[in-house]
Amino acid sequence: MKLKLTNIPVALSDFGAYLKASGRRFQWLAPKRDTQFRTIAWSSGTILLLRVLLPNRKYAIARIYCANPEILKKTRQHLLNGDRLSVKLGFQLTRSMWCTIPQV
Repeated sequence: MKLKLTNIPVALSDFGAYLKASGRRFQWLAPKRDTQFRTIAWSSGTILLLRVLLPNRKYAIARIYCANPEILKKTRQHLLNGDRLSVKLGFQLTRSMWCTIPQV
């Protein structure tokens, strides 16, 4: 089943909520080369949405908050090249959604 990121189903869980529940503050993301992601403008930055595989073999949506264009450029480059990306738990968007912040 191929998931289109423009129509994200609600059934997928949230990666940030997984980090919060697991008690971890930092996590490595290891995307495949040319990973598809969606960019959304946020009030003071940009949020990247991408699908990640959790250790329990279920998929979740990772919301990566980029505060400025330089961080956004570096994060996009990591995702396009398939390089590992370190993220830390960020801020809460809604009751069950958390943002992560890239460590680039």
